[in-house]
Amino acid sequence: MTADRPDVLVVGAGSAGCVLAARLSEDPARTVLVLEPGALHTTSWPPELLDAGLVPAGHAETWHYATALTPDRTGLLHRGRVVGGSGAVNGAYFVRATPADVDAWPGLTFDELLPSFLRSESDPLGGPRHGTDGPVPVTRSTDLHPRSAQLVQAARAAGFADEPDKNAGAAPGVGPLPRNVRDGVRVNTALAYLVPALGRPNLQVRTGVRVARVLVVDGRATGVELTTGARVHAEQVVLCAGAIASAAVLLRSGIGPAQDLRTVGLTVHADLPVGRGFSDHPDVAVADVHAEERMRTPGTPALEVTLNTPTVELRPYTAGFDQLVPGSGAGPQPCLGVALVVPDSRGTLRLRSTDPDAAPDIAHHYLATAHDRDLLADGVRLAHHLLAQPPPADVDRWVRENLGTSQHLVGTCALGTVVDAGFRVQGVEGLRVVDAAVVPVVPTRGPHATVVALAEHAAAHWSHP
Repeated sequence: MTADRPDVLVVGAGSAGCVLAARLSEDPARTVLVLEPGALHTTSWPPELLDAGLVPAGHAETWHYATALTPDRTGLLHRGRVVGGSGAVNGAYFVRATPADVDAWPGLTFDELLPSFLRSESDPLGGPRHGTDGPVPVTRSTDLHPRSAQLVQAARAAGFADEPDKNAGAAPGVGPLPRNVRDGVRVNTALAYLVPALGRPNLQVRTGVRVARVLVVDGRATGVELTTGARVHAEQVVLCAGAIASAAVLLRSGIGPAQDLRTVGLTVHADLPVGRGFSDHPDVAVADVHAEERMRTPGTPALEVTLNTPTVELRPYTAGFDQLVPGSGAGPQPCLGVALVVPDSRGTLRLRSTDPDAAPDIAHHYLATAHDRDLLADGVRLAHHLLAQPPPADVDRWVRENLGTSQHLVGTCALGTVVDAGFRVQGVEGLRVVDAAVVPVVPTRGPHATVVALAEHAAAHWSHP
C-alpha cells in the first residue's frame, strides 16, 4: 500500500458501502477510500431525507431509471444519489430476510448471517435473536394510526395469526413493522456507520465522482477509471453502488455475458451472467374507498404494520401517496398495498452503450407466468375483502393496468453465479461486489436490513483474495 493506492477502494457509499467502509476502517492498518457521486451530509441533512414518515423517492438526490415492468407497462426505479444511498430515501422498512429465504442461497446460511444481523442493530426487544448495541436503531409503533389498527383487526377477524416480531423467523402473520428510525428520523447507514467514522486517518470519502469502469489487467482489478478519465488505483476494489449501478459498472468493465459485451464493442474479461435473472416484488395499490382523505400528521410513519402470508405482503399506508411520496403525482386516497413476495418473474439489465451517461436497458418481465398472475390477483381479492369492498369485475385486467414495483430489485450479480461466498467476482482477482446485487432471489421481506447484514458479514470475514 502507498499513499495514493489504498488497500480497499469502495465504489458507492450507499446502504452497503457505508457499512463496509466503516467496518473495514476499524483496522487502523487498513486504508479505505470511498468514491461516491452524491453529496455527503454530516450535520445538515435535507429535512425530507430525515423525516421517516415520508418516502422521498422523487427527491433531487436520487437516480431515476426507466424499466419495462411488462411489455405493455413501464415504470420508474428510484435509487439514492447521496451518501447513505437508497436507505436515505426509502420507507425505513428494516425487516430481515427469513431463515428459509437465506438458507436457499448458495454458499450462505441464515445461522451464518445471524451474527451480522445482530451486530447491525440496536433493538429493544433484546434476547438472543436481536442485537442491542449496534449502529442501527430498530423501533416499532405501539400507538397505531387508525388505518394500521383497522388492518390488524380485519386480519385477525379473517383468521390470520399475530406476528409480533417480524424479525424472529416465525410464521408469517400480522404485526408491527421493524423500522430503522429514532425519534422520527430515518437512520440511514451514513448516519449510523459512516459519519461517526469520518475522523479516522485511514478513511477517506470523495464525493461528486462517478466510476465508469473497473480497470482489469491480466485478470486482476487494479483500480477504477472515473467518468472524467482519471484513474484511481487500489489493492482491492469493491462495488457497493447498488444492484443497478454495480451491474452496469461490471458490464462496462467487460465483465458480463460475452455475447452482450461484444455487441457493444467491449473486450470480455469474464463471461458471467451479470444483469441476468434479477428479481423484485411486483405490487399494486388498492384504494380504500371508505377512508377519509386527511392530511398526514407530522411524525406518523408511512407504514406501521404489515400482513404477511406465504405469498403476499399487505401494506396499509397511513395517508395518500400524494403526501407520503412528495412529487409523485399520486392521488390523495389512502391505499392498501399488495406485493407478491414469491415471484417467478426474472428480469434483465443490459447496456445500451459503453457511455456511463446512458442508462441501462432494464426489463422486469412481471406477470410472465400464471403463478405470478394468479397469486397477485388473489392478493388483490384479499385486500378488498379486508377493506370490506368488492373487488374489480376483472381482477387480472385491473392488476395489469395498475401494476407497480416495490423498488426491491436484487440479484444482478448473484451469489453462486457471479460472485462466490466471499463476494469475489469469479474470474477476476481483487474485485468484489457487496450490495443488493449479490442477493440471488428477492427475499419474502424487503431487502434493506439484509443488505446491511451482508455488508457486516463481508467485513467480518474480510481477507485478501
